[in-house]
Amino acid sequence: IEDPTLSDEEIERRALLDLTSYNFWTFYKRLNYELRRARRYGRDLSLLLVSIDQLERVTNHYGLQAENSVVLSAGRILLGCVRDVDIAGRCRDDTFGVILPETPITGAEVAAERIRTKMEDSHIVIDGQSFSFTVSVAGTCLVGAESEERNPNIERGVDQLVADAISILKECIAAGGNTVIID
Repeated sequence: IEDPTLSDEEIERRALLDLTSYNFWTFYKRLNYELRRARRYGRDLSLLLVSIDQLERVTNHYGLQAENSVVLSAGRILLGCVRDVDIAGRCRDDTFGVILPETPITGAEVAAERIRTKMEDSHIVIDGQSFSFTVSVAGTCLVGAESEERNPNIERGVDQLVADAISILKECIAAGGNTVIID
């Protein structure tokens, strides 16, 4: 960003992104926006959390270079699995988030399974050794409604939506990983 030859647009783009997708703060801001939009127009909104299974084991066995390769590969695969209107972002070292605007729970299930299988089918080569990795995908959905009386869960805020997804992600990890749970 300190490069004087960069345009203002490029500086802004780099500030919003990490190496794989939106950074956490940009992602969280977009989630707030999409949640307000879903409420206003009575639309569905789904949130997925995608966690790389046992990333610390990869780091311990293959080193930090392998960890970086897995994270970059996971980010690229994830971006290839989502629609243009979906928003992907990095939430933690080993976890990505995906906002699926106007997507009901059935659509979230399809997207989550597509992400899980693409990750499972990928291979990374480090120092001549090939290995694969898996992910756990958790999701929650805000079901659109014309009025709050018809749909009490529309009152969930961003913090609650994220907390619900984290709770479901913990279930996925406890089940051994390479799992999809959407609730």
